[in-house]
Amino acid sequence: MLCALPAPLRAAPLSPLVADKPIALAGERGGFDFMQVDLPKNRLLIGHSKNNTFDVFNLKTGAELARIPSKGAQGIAIDPVDGKYFVTNGDGESVTVVDRNSLKKLQTIPLSGPGDDALYNEKNGTVYVAHDDGANLWTIDAKTNRLTGSIPIPGVPEVLAFDRSANRIFLNIKDKNQVAVIDPRTNRVTHLWEAGAASPHGLQLDEASHRLFVAGGTGQFSVLDSRSGRLIKSLAIAPRVDQMAFDRSRGRFFCASGTGFLSVVKMTSTVVQLEANVPVPKGAHTVAADTLSHSVWICYGTGSASYIQKFRAR
Repeated sequence: MLCALPAPLRAAPLSPLVADKPIALAGERGGFDFMQVDLPKNRLLIGHSKNNTFDVFNLKTGAELARIPSKGAQGIAIDPVDGKYFVTNGDGESVTVVDRNSLKKLQTIPLSGPGDDALYNEKNGTVYVAHDDGANLWTIDAKTNRLTGSIPIPGVPEVLAFDRSANRIFLNIKDKNQVAVIDPRTNRVTHLWEAGAASPHGLQLDEASHRLFVAGGTGQFSVLDSRSGRLIKSLAIAPRVDQMAFDRSRGRFFCASGTGFLSVVKMTSTVVQLEANVPVPKGAHTVAADTLSHSVWICYGTGSASYIQKFRAR
């Protein structure tokens, strides 16, 4: 009597990311905030909020290049024109200005509250700083390092993005589940769009396809038309996403969830879909993409230690 052969086992899909060994940071402790890549300088930039420092690393090796005092460092804006980094401080209620070449601290700009995300607009030479859990953006003249004004916004701000071709600034309003559109010529909010995701945190823009991508804190990823605000698509990702990175040439979004996953969303000319939820250490809620090597960096901390970790793309 012939026995039926078992159905062939389906191989588990390969993860789109392969983890390198975590790098422990000597003499540092606690969690981080925003990460960013300065590709021309081959640097990884991190606001190490719980260590009260702005940390700079070699993008290829992870070697630490500088550790600059910055009380409650959070967001980072890169000004390539004037050669500066602007680092927002949550605890210090200020912005630390750092020379982009020497990595030396130049000065501190006082604010009237804690700063969060920051954005440099090369068209008007202005740095925009979100008031952490406040209701305004501060504006800073990047050339003179002078605080120039404040823009009222209709809710609590989160992440900023700049559309150079349309000369528009987008800002997630996390308590209203909206995206605010700001005209940098007048520094006024001109439109409010539904974000398509609750508690919107992560924000990225693809100017070529006129698409705006929002990652919600409750586990949604939405695609909006950046010209009209129309919702194009929504899909489920890991919850509690904070920052999102984008590798345009590979069409991949990396959504950092503090729950222990990095949701990788793949975009093609015809579809946007979840590629994988890649396990990462819990508490890793920020992420940066090296679009040259197509690798991804995360950071995370405990009460007594801090780590950065590189993931290589398949």
